[in-house]
Amino acid sequence: MNRRLFVATGLTLAAAATTGCLEHRNLLGRFSREESPPVGKGGNGDVEVVDENVRLSTDGSGRATGYAEANKVVTAEGRTHVTWLDSIADGFVVRGRTLDHAAGEWSEIHTIGKAYDNHGGPTITRDTQGYLHVAYYPHHHEMRYRRSSQPDTMSSWDDFEEIGRNTTYPTLVCDGDDRLYLTCRVSSEDRWRAQLFQKRRSDASWDGPITVLESRSSGYAHFQDAMAFGPDRAVLHLSTRIHEQRPNDQPPRETIVYLRSADGGMTWTDERQTSVELPVTSNNAGVIASGGRGADEPSLRCGTIAVAADGTPYLLFNEDTVTYVSWLADGEWNRRSLNEYLPNGLEEYGLHLPGGLSISTDGHWVAVATATSPDVVDATDRWGHPSSEVVRFTGALGESSEVSSRVVSLPDDDVPHWLPNIERTTGHHDVTGVPAVIYTAGEPGETNEDILSNGVYINRSR
Repeated sequence: MNRRLFVATGLTLAAAATTGCLEHRNLLGRFSREESPPVGKGGNGDVEVVDENVRLSTDGSGRATGYAEANKVVTAEGRTHVTWLDSIADGFVVRGRTLDHAAGEWSEIHTIGKAYDNHGGPTITRDTQGYLHVAYYPHHHEMRYRRSSQPDTMSSWDDFEEIGRNTTYPTLVCDGDDRLYLTCRVSSEDRWRAQLFQKRRSDASWDGPITVLESRSSGYAHFQDAMAFGPDRAVLHLSTRIHEQRPNDQPPRETIVYLRSADGGMTWTDERQTSVELPVTSNNAGVIASGGRGADEPSLRCGTIAVAADGTPYLLFNEDTVTYVSWLADGEWNRRSLNEYLPNGLEEYGLHLPGGLSISTDGHWVAVATATSPDVVDATDRWGHPSSEVVRFTGALGESSEVSSRVVSLPDDDVPHWLPNIERTTGHHDVTGVPAVIYTAGEPGETNEDILSNGVYINRSR
């Protein structure tokens, strides 16, 4: 193992001149490196603590923490619940563990359900009563949904329900009235689309679907749709990267789009609160960035969306190897490159997604993205490249704030650390302080069915 050490940096020029580098602290919640929390036995072995990183599993699939738009971490009532996707001899399984903050102990590994392949990872949220809700399983199949049998525990679950047809990539949020909102991609012989389902009560059936997004032409399409509520938990915000085919065998088109709904997803507006007709496409909605896979176009990915206490939406996206935090002000999207804030030792690295953004109750945004060696130019080669490391950026809300950064993964030249998923408020579980980050340590595999033994890690450093 050849580990690299990177030092976190403080990041306005004025701050750098007066304060220099930020302290690289060695914390895991209230435990130091020398005093690791007690071990919770279960599943595939004991929890292992290395520096500020806790290894939760050694059975991680090639996309164990993948699909950043699907939240996988919930903290509430003194517990942190974490979900991910393992691969074992019997296939793919959605699993979870819970950290009891007071005891400093992790639970055993709980198996929530089977997944079809490495696309079937979970999305989790929490309602006002403390019940956990998870959607998972599909790759062009029905989604599976389960509710925890008791509040704030993953030890037992109600029977699963099946939702939709030909779906992939579920994302789940909960509003102020405990209504669940579930989006997914739907494949078809014609135009692929993103649909929304709703569940008004725990004992109610699922309503929908509402087709919110649609590709402009037939053939493969991908929607990185992420959702977040404003502070009133009533206005729903959605960001997405639409990857779609162009006619005549031209390279695919990619577009970053934002939408909002004040009536539970029935109608939608753009960033200027102008009504848009459903289904929304890449040419009838407000566009934040445009690109594609053509020779002279930037390749785009979208991270997650979060909403500040004043109702301002923030989101994360990249153009090739430059990643931006973007926020809405007076009907226009502002952007700020995070590349100039890369930690010492990574200044020349490319910065790209998968990744995500969260907003904490103390008025900071926190973003995670993947830094990869500058020698890796092609977007396909960046996928699971061994040089990949997870970097966290933190800044106060607003345009002129200082930004700090640090590597939160365990640097290793031979093992990719990637697919970061940041804890976000998707229901009744506010993010206080610095949100947790989970990530995958290991290869992506060659097919969607590969059974791998990747590490699944969580970093809760402050």
